Amino acid sequence: MFGYEPGKSEPKPGAWGETLLLVRLALGAIGVPLLFIGGILTLFIATVVLFFVHPYIAIVPVTGLAAASWHLIRRERLQVEEEIRSLPPRYK
Repeated sequence: MFGYEPGKSEPKPGAWGETLLLVRLALGAIGVPLLFIGGILTLFIATVVLFFVHPYIAIVPVTGLAAASWHLIRRERLQVEEEIRSLPPRYK
């Protein structure tokens, strides 16, 4: 087995599986703030650009982008929490 599969078996100490698991969790933890920052920047740019086109048009896409950003952030956070819950006890 290469890597860690929840519910099947623990990776052996010092194995590549442990390293890959920890790297994956670290990248997931970094991904949540990056999604948030990217969502905020996208909202800001869309608001500024669309405000100059027509102020009332800016409301619709900004609302949609906010909802999409919130959904992505929430989904990523839940996935990271699920992976942390499925870790073997020695990693907690």
